[in-house]
Amino acid sequence: MNTIKKERFDFRLDEKLKQELEEAAGLLSVPLSVFVTEAIRERAARVINEHRRLQVDEQAWDMIHSLLENPPEPTERLKSIAARFDDEETWKWQKK
Repeated sequence: MNTIKKERFDFRLDEKLKQELEEAAGLLSVPLSVFVTEAIRERAARVINEHRRLQVDEQAWDMIHSLLENPPEPTERLKSIAARFDDEETWKWQKK
């Protein structure tokens, strides 16, 4: 769906960059404004996504660090699994 574009964004650039942008737009057979708009949109989305991932990763690290520093008590099932590792047959899989 096409929306009416009301906002304007003006900036200056050197002649070499302008020529490169025009060449790239020409290779894709799109107007210069379309090429530049899409390039800006893609870069903005990438920066935003990287930033959001970094925040999630920091939160996850805090949770992991907390669990490592304060591990919960092992359950009975975990204790029985760990007991199998003391057995000589540890590496032989046996279905129950």
